Amino acid sequence: MNKDEVLKFINDGANFYCRQLGNATHMNFIDNGYYSMIYPIHGQVGGTSIFNIRLDHFSDAEVIQKVNEIKSKNVHTWWGICLSDRLSDFIWGKDRPKLTPEEHENAEELNMALLPEDELEYCPPNNKIIIKQVTTLDEFSIWTDICNLVLHNSFPIIHNINHFELNKNNIMTCYIGYMDGQPAAVSAILNNDDVSSLEFVATLESYRYHGLARALCEKSVHDAFLNGSKIITTRAFKEAKNLYKSLGFKIYF
Repeated sequence: MNKDEVLKFINDGANFYCRQLGNATHMNFIDNGYYSMIYPIHGQVGGTSIFNIRLDHFSDAEVIQKVNEIKSKNVHTWWGICLSDRLSDFIWGKDRPKLTPEEHENAEELNMALLPEDELEYCPPNNKIIIKQVTTLDEFSIWTDICNLVLHNSFPIIHNINHFELNKNNIMTCYIGYMDGQPAAVSAILNNDDVSSLEFVATLESYRYHGLARALCEKSVHDAFLNGSKIITTRAFKEAKNLYKSLGFKIYF
C-alpha cells in the first residue's frame, strides 16, 4: 500500500467519523454538493462539523467564494489532507510555509496509520486491568460519560442513547478499561467495511499512567485486524502521538 493510498484512507476515515456523529435522531445531516455538514436539530445539543469538502471542479472565483462561505460559519471543519496545491493555496494562503518532515512530526495533529504487518504481538493486560467490549445501553452510557468528560469537557459530542445504534450495529466497536473494578478509560474502533479508524481514546485523570490507554489501544487494533481490517487510521494529538507510534502506527503527510 503506497503513501497516497494510505493518506486517502486517513482522509476517508475522518470524513466517516464526522458522518457517523451525525447519524443519530437528534442530529441533522446535509450535503449541498460541495460539502457535508452535521449539526443538532433545534432544541438539541451536539457537535457541528463541516467535512467531505469537494471544490476542485469550481473556478478560482467560485472556490474563493465557497472557502469564505465555509470559514464564515466558524465551526469545526475537516478540510481534508488530499487537497491539490491549488485548493491549499486558497484555503491557507500561498505564503503558507512548507513544513519539513521534523516540523510535520511536531504538528498539533498527526495523520497516522497502522498496517497489519506492523502490528505488535498482542499481550493481554495485567490482572489489574480488565477490558470489556460494550454490548449494552448501560455500558454505552458509562463509555459515553468518560469519553465526553475527558475529550470534550463533558460536552455531549456522543449521545448516551441516540448514538448507541452505532455500537449496536457494529459501526462503532466500543471498549471500557476497568482498573480495580472501576471504569477508568475508553476507546473505540469505527468500522467502514475493511477500513477502520481508532477513535475516542480517553482515560480519567486519576487513572492515568497505569497503562490503561495502551491496553485499550492494543485490544482495539488487535480485534479490528482479527475482524478483517486492512488498515487502521487515526489522527493523533498530544500524548497520543507517542503512544500510537509505540504501537506501530506510522506518520503520513
